Amino acid sequence: MKKLLFVLMLLFSYSGFCQIDKGTIAFGGEIFVDFSKEKYSIDDIYKEFSIAFGPEVGYFIFDNISIGCIPLISYSSIKGIYDDRDDLNTTTKSFGINLNSRKYFGKRMIKPLIGLGLGIDKTSRKHYVYGYFNNEYSYQEENENYLYFIADLIAGISIKINDKINVDLIANYNNKWINKTTDEGGYYLEDNSIFRFGTGITLFY
Repeated sequence: MKKLLFVLMLLFSYSGFCQIDKGTIAFGGEIFVDFSKEKYSIDDIYKEFSIAFGPEVGYFIFDNISIGCIPLISYSSIKGIYDDRDDLNTTTKSFGINLNSRKYFGKRMIKPLIGLGLGIDKTSRKHYVYGYFNNEYSYQEENENYLYFIADLIAGISIKINDKINVDLIANYNNKWINKTTDEGGYYLEDNSIFRFGTGITLFY
């Protein structure tokens, strides 16, 4: 324990030339994985798995401040069980483009960071719903395609491994929304938000 505390003290107290200089180009990205389970009763259970990956290219317009572009790729699966029967099975795939900016703080080996991103996201959703169709109980497939607006907020720390490599630990709040039309010709707002944790690697040149 004493050795671990000593190493951490060295990392936080080191104040050499660790800022990220203007003109640096960064390549990297983060990956986020999420598992959730919602249980409304003994026989009414919903399980969800999602994974998202965002490779990134960035350019530092000032010391410790970058702008960049992230192609967003994600997949999620929701499975519902009711009365020991597969009642709902939904898969969602999306691809988007996000323009973002990041701010790193300080010149130490471990630097806090925050970021903001805005973009668009094309989502394809496939439902397999069990119900009463055509005078019998069966599965019916439904497909939907939407174009969402997205906003990302991130906060975390970036840990310097060497002059070219940082490891990032990230908390991410992702929100996407769209105006949809109803069968009666009206409009309503669909708003989806998720809070997740992830990790990634950034290479500097």
